[in-house]
Formats: sequence, structure tokens, C-alpha cells
Amino acid sequence: MRLFRWLHLSRNLRTFRPRGVFAALALCVILVSIFSSIPAAAKSNEATAVNATFGLEYDTANAPRNLTAEGPGRIWYTATDGIGFVETLSDSTQPDVRYHTDFYGTGKDSQPYDLVYDKGVVWFTLRGLRRLGRIDVATRQIKTYLLLSAGAAPTGIAVEPSGKLWIAQSNGRISRFDPATERFVEFPLPNNLVGQPRMEDVAFQDERAIWFTMPDANKVVLFNSVQQTFFAVATGELGPMGIAIDSTGAPWVTAYGSGKVGRYTPTTVSVWIWYDTPSPNSRPAGILLYKDQLGVSQLWLTESNIGSIARLQLIKTFQVTNEEKLGPNSPPGSTWGIIRAPDGHIWVADTGRNLLYELTEPFVHRLYFTSIQNTLGQN
Repeated sequence: MRLFRWLHLSRNLRTFRPRGVFAALALCVILVSIFSSIPAAAKSNEATAVNATFGLEYDTANAPRNLTAEGPGRIWYTATDGIGFVETLSDSTQPDVRYHTDFYGTGKDSQPYDLVYDKGVVWFTLRGLRRLGRIDVATRQIKTYLLLSAGAAPTGIAVEPSGKLWIAQSNGRISRFDPATERFVEFPLPNNLVGQPRMEDVAFQDERAIWFTMPDANKVVLFNSVQQTFFAVATGELGPMGIAIDSTGAPWVTAYGSGKVGRYTPTTVSVWIWYDTPSPNSRPAGILLYKDQLGVSQLWLTESNIGSIARLQLIKTFQVTNEEKLGPNSPPGSTWGIIRAPDGHIWVADTGRNLLYELTEPFVHRLYFTSIQNTLGQN
């Protein structure tokens, strides 16, 4: 997979003279083998961001899905058949923001899914190839690792402080990968959870609390890696998709099939507290949760079915819900991944319009304003 190996071999091939048909066929086999193991060359492009009413639009041209931030102004994303990044070349407060994109193909049907940045490396899952991938952001060197079991179809990925990775799978198992040893350890679900085994997202809280969503089973699963035990929580809503942990250690989940977002509250009678998203049938997917500089909890959602985002501000005893339309209705958008970069900017991936959106404070919120009681109290 190393590019310099190909360059060295190509010099030797210039002096190679195949003798006869069989030698020529052998040469073809060698070339096919080489190119199948080397990632496609990066496709670089430079352009000017579109300044829309809510923020900036960056054209990626290849259906971005999930996001991670290497740093301010450099955002990596998964796409249909590769990994790419957008890097701003000028200050986003300027009238014309120049940027460039690089894209690294991973092959047809590879299905890059989720990704995370840690210590100079972008880690990503290849759902279609049953692999975990890594790209060194300095050298652009790519390496992949085959997961242990057939049908793994890895999706969500999270990194713990030690650098170990947790991977959601689709075959009734989860995996932990140690970059130091380059080895996987796989943990099978108990029998009562394997009927609908697909997992989507993962959030690492601590070694005793790694959370996974199971959209087909309408459950959220807590894994204790110290005791190696699973605890399943029924959501009561359809299709739990994205998951994030708040400052109190409570998980928040988007219910893709119900158009809701909810917080797990095991000390209450209902176990969950759910809130409707601003638009019906919005199919909430991605979730982002943080506290702003004033200590106010900010919860953002992507509404994948209508190409929008929503924000919930949790302020003491009441909740304010806002919704933003990102771009025109035609062509239709399909927002999915959402992150907050180190500089506080919000980035959103839109697979339907092949765009990344960048939103900067003060965030514009004009549409669909509602106010409802928040029974959670101080957050």
C-alpha cells in the first residue's frame, strides 16, 4: 500500500521485457495486484465557498456523510467511495472564503461510514469491506485492518483517551482495536440481543460505560468493558440513531423513526424524556451536545429527511427549540453528520446536496420558534 513501493517497482518494470503471451499475462496480474492495494490518488480541488444566509456552503461533489475535525478549518468526511477533507484557505469572516478539498478513493462498494480524529490519525470504518482504516494526516499514508468476524459491516466509531477504538458492528458484536498492537478484541452480544443485531452509533463515556444504539431493536446498549457485561435499555421510540453524552453522564439519542430526541433518565418513572423535533417526519440522525461559554447546554440535530438542522437550548426550567433550513428545497437535502470544531464553528454534512455547511456564532435562528416546558430542571 505504500506509494514508494509502487514507484520503486515501476522503475524496474520499465526495463522488464515480457517474453511471449504468458509473460505478458503475468505482468498484467502484477499490475492489477499493485493497484488494488494502493488507494486512489487524492483528487484536489480549489474553490470559493458560497455565502448563504445561515453560514457557508462548501461543495464536496461526493455525498459526505459523517464528519470529524482535525483542527479549525480542516474537516474530514466519509463519502460514498472514499475519505476527503475540506480545508479553508482564508478566514471564514471574509467576504470570499477560498478552500480546497482532497479526496482519497477507497474503491467501489467500500462504503466508508464513520470516522474520528486522534493524535495525527483519522480512523474510519469501511462498512462494505469489513475493515477499519487509518490515514496519517501528515504523510497521507493509508492502511486498513480486517475485522475478525464475517458480516461485521462496521458503522460507528469512537476513541477513548488511551487511543483505543470502539467499533459498532452489524453482526451482533462490538470490537475494540488497540493501535499499539494493531489487534482487535471482539465482544459478542448476549443471546437476548442478537435477534436484531445491527448497531449504528457509539459514544465512549468511560471504560464502564460505552454506549451503542441499536436502531432495528429500538434499544440502546451499555457495555461495561471491565466486567464485560451488556445492559440493554428499550427506548420506546423507533430507530435510535445518533448518541451523545451530556455533562451529567446521561446519554441523548435521536429517534430516527419517531422524529424525536430523548434523554435517558433511569431515576424517573418513564426512564426516557422525549421531545418532538420542530418538523414532523424529520428523521433526526446526527447529534451534537456541548455547553457554550455561558454554560448553556446546546443540543443540535440533523433532520435528514428535510435537509435541515434543529437546536435545543436547555436553560434551567424551559426549553427553546429552533430549526434552520439549510439551502433550498430543490435539490432536496439530506443532512446527517454534525460536529463542533475546536474554534466553536458548527459543521454539517449534507449527502443530498453534496455540501458541507459551516455555521459561526452568532447562530441565526428565525424559523419555527417554539417554547415548551423542560421537566429536566437545571442542566
